[in-house]
Order: sequence, then C-alpha cells, then structure tokens
Amino acid sequence: MTAQAGERLIFKWEECWMATEPLRQYLHNKNYISFVPTSTACWRGYYGKWEIKNKKLYLIDLEANLGYGKVDLSYLFPGKNEVFANWFSGKIRIPQGEILEYVHMGYESLYKRDLILVFKNGLLINEYVVDNEKKYQNEIKKRKKQEIDMELARIEEKKKKKDKIIPVIIIVLFVSVLIGISFGVNRLIQQHTIITYLFSALIIILLLLIIGSMIFLTTNKGQNIEKQDKVVSFVGVNFLLLIFTGICIGIFYLIKWGTILAYFISATIIISLLYLIFNEVKKSNNKKNRM
Repeated sequence: MTAQAGERLIFKWEECWMATEPLRQYLHNKNYISFVPTSTACWRGYYGKWEIKNKKLYLIDLEANLGYGKVDLSYLFPGKNEVFANWFSGKIRIPQGEILEYVHMGYESLYKRDLILVFKNGLLINEYVVDNEKKYQNEIKKRKKQEIDMELARIEEKKKKKDKIIPVIIIVLFVSVLIGISFGVNRLIQQHTIITYLFSALIIILLLLIIGSMIFLTTNKGQNIEKQDKVVSFVGVNFLLLIFTGICIGIFYLIKWGTILAYFISATIIISLLYLIFNEVKKSNNKKNRM
C-alpha cells in the first residue's frame, strides 16, 4: 500500500488532517457497501470531513466513489447533514510539525509530534501529545546498530570462508612440497653434480633443523617461553624456506615435463601461494591501520 491521503478534521476551530479512518468501524459490518478507490493514495475510496463539537465527533461531509458515480453523506445517512459518530471508539492520530521520515505506506510516515485524541462511542475522553523526535533518534541508532551488526556478520562469514579455504590451500601446498621434495631430491641426486648435491644437502639440512626444533619444543614445553618463541620463529622460517625450495624444484620439473596436467598443477600451486602471500600482506596492512 502506498502512502494514503488523510481525511480532514476541524478541532478547536482549526482544520487539520488525521492519520485515522473513523468511518472504517461503521463500514466494517456493512458488506453491501463497496467504495471504489479513486487513486493509489486513497484505497478506501472516499474522503470524509469531520468536526469535534462539544467533545463529540461528527461526520459533516463525505465524498465517495461507487465506480459509476460519486455520492455524498446522504448515501450512508439519508436526510442527514451531519452525523454523530457514536460507532467510533479508539484513537485519532493528528500528525503535527515537520516530517522526520517519509514512509511510502499507509500512514506510517513519522512527524515531529502526534496529537492523540481518545474516543469512546464518539465522545472525546482524553487527549495528549506524543513527541516523536526521541523515538526517531532511537530508531536511527537502532538502524545504525543493525547495519553495523550486519556488516560484522558479513565480515565474520567472509572470515569463516577464508578460514575454510586457507587450510585446504596449506594442505595442498604441503603435499605438493613433500612430493616436490621427494621427486626433486631423487632427480637432483641422479644428476651427480656439485650443485645438485648442494641443493639436496640444503633440503635435508632444513628438514633436520625443523625436526630437531620440533623435538626441542616437545621436550621443553612450558619451561622457557621466550626461548620457545624464538624456536617457533626459527621453525617457521625454515619451513618457509623448505616450502619455497620444494615448490621451486617441483614446478621446475613439472614445467620440464611439458604436459597440460603439469602446467595446470604448476599454475594451481603458484596461484595458491600468491593467494596466501596476498592474504598475509592484507592482514598486516589492516593491523597497521588499526594502530
């Protein structure tokens, strides 16, 4: 439903518009009466004019559309110029002041304040003013919080996806490294040259250093935290060197192999490695920006 045009009300000698339809209660059980909408801004199919006199609510004018023509107050109340709305019990809302937020639906737009008139059987029994500015500010804060929560949830979901992808990439790289090292060392030794022996020795030394460091960490767990941190860093550096060496050897022989599968595996390894590097650089930059 689009925003609806309100009906007119004369209250305390002033004419205003109201965001309520008092005639709806009267028409509720009269199924034989069916008005036709005049526009999307008036789905009820009629415009009523009302007046409060001596604390009584009166319908003083009506313009309704039947589809084949328009009718006035006498269509519902023959011979009457005005009608006491004794069928109406409830609240009439009269928006006042500037509009704070436009809502393209019914009477949902929010104004600076609302004058609320309370009726019982057509008699005005109470009136009060509702200040909507505080409500509006609270709503703005609530929406901002929801937006922040949604953004944090989106970031968290993205992080979870990354956390799922990265272990897979690491496993793929690790397996590739082991295969590359095994295959590469075997081929290097077969070359029977000083350079190949040196590369083979480098790989074996790196493996021994990593294994030795892991044994040290296991046997000295919880004894010297500072030394353990240094060993962990040492393991990390050696492991990265081992990975890099293994990847280089593996890719070299894959490319030398010269098949589509070899090229595909090489491209997969390189892309995975670049993704990990990019991810770590991005994390590092984010930390620097926070600081």
